[in-house]
Amino acid sequence: MEHYYDKIAKQSNTKHSDTKESSSSQHKCVVGRSLVALPGIGLVRMEEVCRDVPPGQTVERRAGFLTIATETSQAPVTQLYRSSNCATDTVTLVIETRLGYRIQCTADHPVREAVVDRAGRVTGMRWRAAGALQLGTLLKLRLGTRAATKPGLVAVPDANMAERIGNCLRHTSKVWTMPKAILQGSLAVQRAFVRGLFSEKAAHVVVDSEETACDVQTLMANLGYVVGRRSCHVHHGWQLTWLPGTVAVNGYLYDYVVHVSTTAAPGSVYNVYVPGPHSFICNAFVTHNTAAYTGPVTANGRVQGMSRVCSVSTLLDTLDNPETIGFYECEK
Repeated sequence: MEHYYDKIAKQSNTKHSDTKESSSSQHKCVVGRSLVALPGIGLVRMEEVCRDVPPGQTVERRAGFLTIATETSQAPVTQLYRSSNCATDTVTLVIETRLGYRIQCTADHPVREAVVDRAGRVTGMRWRAAGALQLGTLLKLRLGTRAATKPGLVAVPDANMAERIGNCLRHTSKVWTMPKAILQGSLAVQRAFVRGLFSEKAAHVVVDSEETACDVQTLMANLGYVVGRRSCHVHHGWQLTWLPGTVAVNGYLYDYVVHVSTTAAPGSVYNVYVPGPHSFICNAFVTHNTAAYTGPVTANGRVQGMSRVCSVSTLLDTLDNPETIGFYECEK
């Protein structure tokens, strides 16, 4: 089945692109299995976005070829980058937040961090390299990007089929990859999958695959919902818990870093260049593109999208409600 991204990728030819050698040290990258939000297309893995880019090179694209979700809206992508295929040449960091949101990137890849003063108030935002993050750092995630295929453009499963797929995952919890037809389906298809996955009587589901669990988190964030993820020792898998009481602040979720580990990149690493906002959404995280960054606090020292300076307790008040606290209680 050919999806919308496959179709637009064929529109790119030599007269619309320019390939040039590029050093991996000049790029801040994420791994290929990361999901980025492409309006009008859906959630697409970075390795698929950059699949036509030769290893170790940067390819320029004509304006309007591809649009990606950014920190506040969306913007066109003008360059795609792919590193060499040698995994041992690139060391990456795996960053996880309190609710289990996860991103794997190079140490110099910047992510959006909330600036907190001594009084516990969030006074602004800045870019922080992944290698400089500390436990307890407050990161910014964007919810409700609503990246999905435009209805009628491609043949995708209908809502009933998508709901059956979600129901199948809930009852089998076997290792399998999230279908592209769901990630790049319409909003109706994505919502139907969620209905099948989470029943009215149970807001929990356990899956065997960590990647699938992270993909479900990203899909739910794309729809504007918060899902917690944690290791489940009883069922030997990953428990996903829908947290409807955890509300985003003006479309953003702020979550603490609780784990950072180092690992070799599983193959090539990738990045995109987004002129203007110089940001893109990856696994729901607000991340920077390949441009150089110095990361000053935003204009007026305030958080983008907020009308006033907020306290950490205001941003994270729902993380302390009984429903969310129950998510962190370990099963005996």
